[in-house]
Amino acid sequence: MADYFGKRHEHVLDAIDTMIQEGIPNFRETPWTNPQNGQTYREYVMDRDGFVLLVMGFTGAKARKFKQEYIAEFNRMETELNARQQAPAVNLHDARSLRALLLGYTEQVVALEHKVEEQQQELAVVTPKALAHDKYASVSDDWMLA
Repeated sequence: MADYFGKRHEHVLDAIDTMIQEGIPNFRETPWTNPQNGQTYREYVMDRDGFVLLVMGFTGAKARKFKQEYIAEFNRMETELNARQQAPAVNLHDARSLRALLLGYTEQVVALEHKVEEQQQELAVVTPKALAHDKYASVSDDWMLA
């Protein structure tokens, strides 16, 4: 983990130790014995939540990429859940359900048409001003010197 995120191994261990001292239960220390030299080192087993908590505290390009991807996935899942909640199942064989669905969509269309009309009215007011500004901005500075 330290190598992948460009961190010093001891700093990663310190961060885990701090989390354990704070009572975060997602880490468990286990001894690991190096088969080449027979020395025993501390090793940590962590669950996914512990990993995310740890990495969210890291800085650097790889940590930032991980955080961005994590946020993007969270947002994707949230959008999917909201879409499921907002789109109740409709019985296509029930005239009342279809009528209610059609009325809902009709109201949305009317509201959007009203919004378009308002925006067109605003454009009618600002367009002459924008054209005058563009014309003024395109005039050469030479006429001012004359």
